[in-house]
Amino acid sequence: MTKATVGVLVVALGVTLASQQQPPTFKSNVAAVVLDIRVVDRNGRFVDDLTRDELRVFEDGREQTISTFDLVNIPPPLAVEAPAFIDSEPVAADVASNAIAGLNGSLGRLYVLLLDDAHTEPGRSGVVRDQARDFIERHFADDDRAAIMTTGGTRSMTQEFTNNRQRLLQAIDRFEGHLRTDIPVPCDSDHSADPVYCATADERATQQTLTAIADWLAPLAGRRKAVLFFGQGAAAGTVLPSGPDPTDLDLNSPGVATGGLAARSTAAAAGAMLRAILPDRQQTADATARANVNIYGLDPRRDADGVFARIVADTSSYYLLGYVPTNDKHDGTFRKLDVRTTRPGLTVLARTGYTAKNDAPPKKATTLAPALTELMASPVETSGLTMSVSAPVFRGSGGKASVELVVDVAGRDLSAASDASGGKGSLELLAVVADAEGHERASEHGSLTLKLSDATRKAVMEHGLRVMSRLNVAPGRYLLRVAAIDGAEQTRGSVQYDLDVPDFSKGPLAMSGLSVVALSELARPTTGSDKDWMQRFDRPPTANRTFTHEDEIEVSGEIYSADAQPLQATTEVESASGAVVFSHTETLTPAGAKPPVFRHQTGLALNSLAPGRYVLSVTARGGVGRATTSRRFVFTIQ
Repeated sequence: MTKATVGVLVVALGVTLASQQQPPTFKSNVAAVVLDIRVVDRNGRFVDDLTRDELRVFEDGREQTISTFDLVNIPPPLAVEAPAFIDSEPVAADVASNAIAGLNGSLGRLYVLLLDDAHTEPGRSGVVRDQARDFIERHFADDDRAAIMTTGGTRSMTQEFTNNRQRLLQAIDRFEGHLRTDIPVPCDSDHSADPVYCATADERATQQTLTAIADWLAPLAGRRKAVLFFGQGAAAGTVLPSGPDPTDLDLNSPGVATGGLAARSTAAAAGAMLRAILPDRQQTADATARANVNIYGLDPRRDADGVFARIVADTSSYYLLGYVPTNDKHDGTFRKLDVRTTRPGLTVLARTGYTAKNDAPPKKATTLAPALTELMASPVETSGLTMSVSAPVFRGSGGKASVELVVDVAGRDLSAASDASGGKGSLELLAVVADAEGHERASEHGSLTLKLSDATRKAVMEHGLRVMSRLNVAPGRYLLRVAAIDGAEQTRGSVQYDLDVPDFSKGPLAMSGLSVVALSELARPTTGSDKDWMQRFDRPPTANRTFTHEDEIEVSGEIYSADAQPLQATTEVESASGAVVFSHTETLTPAGAKPPVFRHQTGLALNSLAPGRYVLSVTARGGVGRATTSRRFVFTIQ
């Protein structure tokens, strides 16, 4: 992998990907600094009883006033409710949201799985895949986010940040090592025995990748971040050191590389290999310290359970503290940080600095507000303006599909819904569909001027606001990102949605996405650029999948067949235990379109369902060869 490849890889991910955490205790138009810190005792155990008064923050040597202080304790994955299953297949969520249930709720962890294809022999690719799969399958919770990257920069083996286990596992399954005999960098006579000067191009590129990832994650404030470095490990016959497992890549002192870094070296040379790959250890250490990123090397010859447990613990328990800097200049300079505790015997683990915002105009002119550009550049969701997104896909025209975008915005976050606003306000919204290379394939950008009557204002405050849009894209796998800014308070938020667009022309039978209407949410005011949504929906759909037992829902969609023969559509609801608690079958005839379109719609009263999680599936059968097609989604009864 060349230096240029590193740059392309990080740029592509930066374009394609978005912070879930923008703590709501600060207004988003205030230049607050939020730090995630871990405080440990002499034995490395996390200390969870600190108070705000026991911490001090210094920026460029000047003490700052701590404005917010919260303890984050995310439940371990085994304590998180397991995902719904049908026939042992996990059901991916069909909606996305940036809502946070609280600091002790669904904040989630943030991981980058870096797979070392550059230093893995093809025949040992399986051991890397198995170990990476083990982490996702056994240690990854529903509210976590992970991205898959490779040291070789191969796009087919990467995956942007997502909580979709299926997408993550599919990316891991595509991993293939391509270790080759790389040509060392020429050494001069004074350094012929020093691997720092004789590193290969792949080794130096790996170091650049680690530094680039740390820099890429640095702007994500308020979240603990971990990079899991998977490789084939020490070569066969290597004697691994005794004593505590070196689970981290120690960037400040030589040590045995526990990832794929020691792929073709003996144990005695493993430390030299690590130094060769990290020729400028201080530079890499600075980058990771500034971003507060922990890099963990994994060796498949070791039992990874203990390492995985430590990684989860490190990213689960920490403090979030925030302050408004006394230096309020937005000059893009680097500010040094020093976080201390007054309690003796404790160590504070925190980032060593941050780069201030820069208010200089962008070099490339754009019609987008700077805040929208910032939201789109962030690798994960941003909270503040709470939104939920649904994007059922239907057959379109001209070889493209029609994505029906439903964005539900929380009324409490809209300034126009407040008593003092008089119903006046605005909402700027941007939706972008990007492919795996980060190229924009469809987008919509617009501003809504809100002039609400008193009755509508109260309805927005109670039920929120629904925005409907329509985007046309070709079949493929995409990332849909939605970002919005409240015009008055400048409250902002973003959501990312894993969008799979099928080719409805393939096969004898295909089904659109499923639309869900909740009777309890019909009072939500609806607006947006799509004025023709009633041609497809009788009533406006919702992006909510949590209901009460007093509610009623309608599920509808379209089935596309190669002929006009009648079809049978069965709607079933299964509980988490797999018991079928609802079943309805109907015979469908085409609606008259050519090629034929069959529309199905099923109503379901929820008063007979106990609180819990359920899977609703719609299966159609018939047509040529009695083909079948199905869709499903998870919903919850409170």
